[in-house]
Amino acid sequence: MEKIENSGTLDQFHKSYEIDVGLKNQNEFLEAAKKGSRPAFDKIVQLYHSSVYRLAFRFFNNPDDAMDATQEVFLKAFRSIQGFEGRSSLKTWLLKITANTCSSLLQEKVKKQKSVLQIIFGWFSNSSFPGPEDLIIDKENREEVQKIVREKISNLPEVYRMPLILKDIEGMSIEQIEEVLDLKEGTVKSRINRGRRLLQESLESFFRKRN
Repeated sequence: MEKIENSGTLDQFHKSYEIDVGLKNQNEFLEAAKKGSRPAFDKIVQLYHSSVYRLAFRFFNNPDDAMDATQEVFLKAFRSIQGFEGRSSLKTWLLKITANTCSSLLQEKVKKQKSVLQIIFGWFSNSSFPGPEDLIIDKENREEVQKIVREKISNLPEVYRMPLILKDIEGMSIEQIEEVLDLKEGTVKSRINRGRRLLQESLESFFRKRN
């Protein structure tokens, strides 16, 4: 599969690779791909490349790592698409592969570095952190703040990072996240809540030091 170069930021996710086709055509591509048709599978890549890359980018916050993950996802999908039974949507199936791939690539990266990723969060349970209405963000600072938030999300422990991204950024339902991550409802909710808490505390610590 030819590697597609990426040079974009968070909101530049290969819009040129998206194509507008109906459900009937998608099913035709899927059935042909399951029979080994490479052109049909390439159409599936065009359809879902943006969604897969976006999730990977938000997990790693690094375009090179996100691209590596995206290429790996579609390679795995091509090898296993014959086993796709349609119990979920094709997009959900691909995002599940993406979530698993991001996790495995991160583990490989940590092993290569021969170090354990350690994240220290400040606990300010007795303090009040200003809400969005208290933060005055002009146009010049907005991009910087968005970058900081992306960095803090990418630094969340892996176990909380993906559920939070899927829920609060991708806008998926709890039921969809259960399916993507193969977790029970209570576990999904617990990890999302914990991830949100860690993110808030991390941002609180950052802005306190900044002020």
